[in-house]
Amino acid sequence: MKSSERRTTAWCLVAGSALVVAARSSSAQIAFDPAVVIQLPTAHFPTDVLPVDLDHDGDLDLVVPGRGVEGFLYVLRGVGNGTFLPPQALAIGLPTDSVDAADLDADGRLDLVLAGRAALGRLVILRGRGDGTFDPPRLIRLEREPRGVALGDFDADGDLDAAATNYGTGSLAMTTIAPDLSASVAAARTLGRESVASCFPQEVIAADLDADGRPEAVVSTLGNGRVQVVPFAPGSLAPGAPRGTRPPLVAGLQGGITTCKVVDFDLDGDLDCMLPLLMIGVQQHVAVLLNDGSGRFTERRAIPSLFTGFSWSGDAADLDLDGRIDLVVGAALPGTLAVMRNITEPGASEWSFFFPIPYYEGSFIRSIRTPDLDGNGRRDVVAAEIGSHRVVILMNRSGNGVAGDGAAGEGAVRRSSAPPRLSTDRRDPPRPTIDRNLDGTLDAADLALELADFGPPAPEAPIEEKPR
Repeated sequence: MKSSERRTTAWCLVAGSALVVAARSSSAQIAFDPAVVIQLPTAHFPTDVLPVDLDHDGDLDLVVPGRGVEGFLYVLRGVGNGTFLPPQALAIGLPTDSVDAADLDADGRLDLVLAGRAALGRLVILRGRGDGTFDPPRLIRLEREPRGVALGDFDADGDLDAAATNYGTGSLAMTTIAPDLSASVAAARTLGRESVASCFPQEVIAADLDADGRPEAVVSTLGNGRVQVVPFAPGSLAPGAPRGTRPPLVAGLQGGITTCKVVDFDLDGDLDCMLPLLMIGVQQHVAVLLNDGSGRFTERRAIPSLFTGFSWSGDAADLDLDGRIDLVVGAALPGTLAVMRNITEPGASEWSFFFPIPYYEGSFIRSIRTPDLDGNGRRDVVAAEIGSHRVVILMNRSGNGVAGDGAAGEGAVRRSSAPPRLSTDRRDPPRPTIDRNLDGTLDAADLALELADFGPPAPEAPIEEKPR
């Protein structure tokens, strides 16, 4: 087996052995308060959760898009200690799947851009007023069923642009945004169709992988099981030829790609790609694609993760401040949210991780972020639980000794003291029954595509454009 495809071999599978490792140091564990569960007031089917300071009070707020038929976007105003005021609904007019934020018009206030999920899809732009409220949405026509959106100066002209994935047509659309927030699609490109009818692009991230000062678009494509890196020439928003990379095989099987995150995983100064690896019939994994410094992923590793469910979401951050990147993983069916501590010894060529410690279980953990919600210097965990219409929060107390509840502001949603209820059901999981990517096989890619459609179907058009 090539070194670029080797699996991580140092893995603690036996709890007793892992506890011996943990007992060597008082700092050898990552600890969180009991999960905070915030129930959204409608059947929202949340798809993402973005921590951002919308009202400039120094505290992070949460923006929660979702697939609910009401076409709402929820905003949770942060109190500052990891608690939030009750959700406030904003009428968007169509379901939304992804969100990014930036000051698009240079007025000192954050604006939002969302992927409007409809058969006749839209890019949604919300001008921020600086107090957590927004002007009415502006809708820009895209293609079929946008799923992902990312902001970046892709053409290096000094202004932010928007990249959006059109899931239904398999393309990446690039949109210019003027200072008055008017916008138009400048270019689009169909991504790789290697042996599949459509690559079904889902998530997109703006990241400067080759350190040339311009971001590339990093796209997870479910249909062909690849991470696509799309470059841009200076002064142009025309997407260049995508470079697709598959994750390594696990036990001879190709896992399904779902979401992805960009992080300097090996701390060598360049950005790598971390993605959950959905497996059928074997243990779930996390794949890490290592950047060789030129923006190409020349080494690929697979890390064993959850024992149940199907890997869908994840994030990577140094949760215990020990100088090593840890993992947060989320799954579907059941929706386990778990943390894996990096215990790799200095100088080791193989990576070692403590077995997954679960903190919450629902039905489907759709998105995970790792912000510092309370400003204590430690990354917390925020997750969107699409199946139960919830936002789940884990407050990091590593090194603090005991869990604390903190002082909640008036009207804030307080933390739950209920322990997680974890499934021990290890029956044979469901398998795909439809060849969704038309590649002639029923495999993990088809199951990933099936789970990607969880929730209500996309409407034909925004609500205000439908016949009355």
